[in-house]
Amino acid sequence: MSRKFNSALRTAALVAALGAVGSSYAFVPSVGLGAITPGESHAAITKTGLTTIYGELGITSVSRTMEQARDTMLEANAQVDKTFETSTAHHCDAENINRCNEVVVAAFDSAVRSVQANNLDDARKNFGAALHTLQDFYSHSNWIELGNNSLHPQMGRPGRVTGISPSTFNGDTTNAPTCIESPTGACMRNNLITPLLTSGYYGGQNRDRPPGKCRHGGFFDKSPGVGGINKDMAACLGTTGNGLFDSPHSDRHPEAAALAAQATADLLRQMKAKVTLRQFKSFLGIGAPFAFAIDTTGSMGSVIEGVKSQVNVIIDSRANTPEEASQYVLAPFNDPGVPTAIVTENPAAFKSALAGLFASGGGDCPELSMAGAYNAVAAADKGAQVYLFTDASAKDFSTYGSVLDLASTKKSRLFFALFGNCSPYDPVYFALARNTGGQVFILNRPEAAQVSRLADAFSRTDTVDILTISGTLTPTPRTYQFPVDSHISRMNLSVARTAPGTVVVRRPDGSTLTPTTPGATEIPLSNTTAYAITTPQRGVWSITVSGSDTFSILVNGESDFAFSQFQFVEPGGRPGHSGAFPLTGSPAPGKQVYALANVGRFAVTKSYEFRSPEGSVLARFDLSNNDAADPTSETGQVTIPTGPFKVYALGQDNNRNAYQRVVGNVVNPQTVSVSAPTAVGLPQGQVTTYIFSVRNDGPAATFRFSAIDDKRFVSGLAPQTATIPTGGSALVTVRMTPPAGTPVGTVSTLTFSAEDASNPDARNYASLSSSVIAPPLVGDVNRDGRVDCDDLGIVRASFGSRPGSGKFNPNVDLDVNGVIDVRDLAIITRLIPAGTVCK
Repeated sequence: MSRKFNSALRTAALVAALGAVGSSYAFVPSVGLGAITPGESHAAITKTGLTTIYGELGITSVSRTMEQARDTMLEANAQVDKTFETSTAHHCDAENINRCNEVVVAAFDSAVRSVQANNLDDARKNFGAALHTLQDFYSHSNWIELGNNSLHPQMGRPGRVTGISPSTFNGDTTNAPTCIESPTGACMRNNLITPLLTSGYYGGQNRDRPPGKCRHGGFFDKSPGVGGINKDMAACLGTTGNGLFDSPHSDRHPEAAALAAQATADLLRQMKAKVTLRQFKSFLGIGAPFAFAIDTTGSMGSVIEGVKSQVNVIIDSRANTPEEASQYVLAPFNDPGVPTAIVTENPAAFKSALAGLFASGGGDCPELSMAGAYNAVAAADKGAQVYLFTDASAKDFSTYGSVLDLASTKKSRLFFALFGNCSPYDPVYFALARNTGGQVFILNRPEAAQVSRLADAFSRTDTVDILTISGTLTPTPRTYQFPVDSHISRMNLSVARTAPGTVVVRRPDGSTLTPTTPGATEIPLSNTTAYAITTPQRGVWSITVSGSDTFSILVNGESDFAFSQFQFVEPGGRPGHSGAFPLTGSPAPGKQVYALANVGRFAVTKSYEFRSPEGSVLARFDLSNNDAADPTSETGQVTIPTGPFKVYALGQDNNRNAYQRVVGNVVNPQTVSVSAPTAVGLPQGQVTTYIFSVRNDGPAATFRFSAIDDKRFVSGLAPQTATIPTGGSALVTVRMTPPAGTPVGTVSTLTFSAEDASNPDARNYASLSSSVIAPPLVGDVNRDGRVDCDDLGIVRASFGSRPGSGKFNPNVDLDVNGVIDVRDLAIITRLIPAGTVCK
């Protein structure tokens, strides 16, 4: 599929020639940014396969947490086109079919190990990557043209694929012809001349096409000749000498897409067979994660006991219901010890771990709360709500930025329950809550159980945010309004303050919300007004607040109508097959970027707003849909505000009620940016080097760099500071060394940050998740257990790339000098077995 994007306008112009052809995306990575191409995308194919499995499990509707799990798979699927654009193995091209199958099986096995270890986010990423390569097989090979209408029995399973046409690239002595040349200007569909399995060669990959072999084909295939055999799209037009736009065998696209969807469902069934049913459901996002970080120092005894009692009640009440948690995370922290977070899908195991907590140690006032928060966020599933309990300020406050960066990456939300003992009003708690969409509660010790009830109300599978506000109270009352639509079955409301104040909540009929209001249950907490409301009145509600000091408002509800996605994205992938890929870190102020949004199917009208954290409207904008197969997705260009903001979606639902949804985390525009390298395996007992590129588009400044990971594998960082002029860049090296005995499959989450030394708010970041692997052979850059021509091809394809380039892969930088150059070519050439001839 897609490998490189360098001409969106050229693609759009070609696509315009398709006229009235269907408007879904063809075997491209994901939703596009304006160009319409006919057929099924990887995203659509994956959704079809998942829908089949949902049906087999008796699931009739997709919850918010299931959408999040699915989106992670879709993003990882699409990322293959960006990360491995020149790899024949990752696209089943160039008759590299056995290596292609090895890629699928290896990624699938990693996904299984991650599910078994309760690393759900990484499991979905590995599984999504496996799906991309498996789906490509049915479009890029001639399996369908050979007359097959069912799945290949060997693809996606361990072992060798047989019946492949001879190729010297695969160790055969000859190159057997597989295609005849197609005439220029024709969509030739009978160019195959082999009864054996083959796949097309694509120009610019790590295998050059021998004479007589099939081309991949398409307008952007620069390999010699014309024609090809790909079925990526459902259309084929006449051509220049470069090939056809875009699929020479477009007539077989529906069959390729159908088999790819069946293969997706088949791989999901293989996953189901290798893990427990509860683990499989957690992998699919069935249920919400339940995550806690708890201070276990000596003064926390009564708080710990309060949390234990209420959490056990919550777990029991959710057992065997759709709200049973998909994942339980417990991240205790002490001083000086901070153990690894406990992660399980087993409620009994979580209860046992919770029962084993006791208060001890500490002594000095500040505690290592940021380490606890980081471990909880790293261990918890994407989109988790993490509740941290402490009675102390943060000793490790300097790592606040790393916690925020990781939480932003994973779209996690942090709530803090503070039980004042020694200066609990640490500003880092308020900053983290504000920026992630959480809250801070100032409580008395007996209220630990009550705040756990609030966690129960907020952490649900179909929770949607309606309003989030943070700011400073004044004696002058301030009113915030929000609509409740016909799809909100239950509403939760929390107004948290650091000092006494006045809160009045009015329902649409003008009455004041009180503990005796029908359907309302108050959750009594100090300095907090909190309610859980069943079947709330439809219409416009209001919250009026006054007082002093800081406050926050969170209104959410349970609904089948969600604002499930909003991302800033950039185009990527091979020309003609581009898709939308998430931007890394925070965007620059005033810059025009693409946005991708997904608002539920019940929205009749849609518009969007950027609002300040205090609730002021900064900008209004509209997006548009260009994919009939995915009518809830919209894209378009937006201008980034100059200050912090949140994103709201609003309009009318299908019952003509006003609705409002918000993405809870705050976006902080930045003039410093970070480009991350490709994540690679971390060999046991060996040093892996990552090189990050930091660019400064703001005033010249000195930046501090930091690198932290949840497994403590970081073994080096250089330089630790650098002065970067306007428009300048700096390269920063991070070294990671997992101990020799670390189990294979262990996942480490690394967060790299760059921060202006004189302005901590000027910062940006990138996060990478890497799996521990067995030590590979030197020169085995594609990690297939051997050094051969494929490795040389990858080095050639990456030649000249540096950190910050999409082609740069640290595995290929064999001499670790920050550039893929002749030295790397020389090293790989020496390591290839004598007598091997590479083309």
